[in-house]
Amino acid sequence: MKLSHLLLFVSFLALVSCSSSVAPLKYYVLHAPNTQNQVILSETAHRVQLKQIILPDYLKQRALVVQTSSTTLHFSTGHVWAEPLNKSLRQALSAALWQEGRIMVVPDNVYTNEYPLVGLHIQVDDFLSTDGGKVLIKGQYWLDNVKNPQVQYFDYRQTLQEDGFEHAVEKMRALVSDLAKAISSYLSAE
Repeated sequence: MKLSHLLLFVSFLALVSCSSSVAPLKYYVLHAPNTQNQVILSETAHRVQLKQIILPDYLKQRALVVQTSSTTLHFSTGHVWAEPLNKSLRQALSAALWQEGRIMVVPDNVYTNEYPLVGLHIQVDDFLSTDGGKVLIKGQYWLDNVKNPQVQYFDYRQTLQEDGFEHAVEKMRALVSDLAKAISSYLSAE
């Protein structure tokens, strides 16, 4: 009798372990950790402080998002950001601003009277893959301490050539570079 209970218990554990196997999570970073960004002070064109990055509520969680129709979003439970998106976006944009326009992003708690410092504010309205095979970033940015402060709207899109989140995140990095180019051009014109 005890052997049959033991056999039943072992069978139950085996069944539970098979049915509860969970697919491993895949973590993604927006910034490129392997990229060397050596800031050379003598080459700095502008210094900015990234004052804020405002994200919509749907981007304040870890799951990667795909727009599945004109009215619905899908949050992937198996593909997630490795860190909060606003932090990774800050890192990616800082690197892209340096690469695109020799713009140094100064940490918030650092300020010197020696150099003019511009405050950069970014509001992201959407940052995702779409059901039409594109990735997009759109929103607006504005700068403090410039001659002609204006809200600048942006809407950048790239076509996906491959399936999968890895390719989509690579394209998202390229969109961040497009935004950095626009900010760099705007600052240079000031």
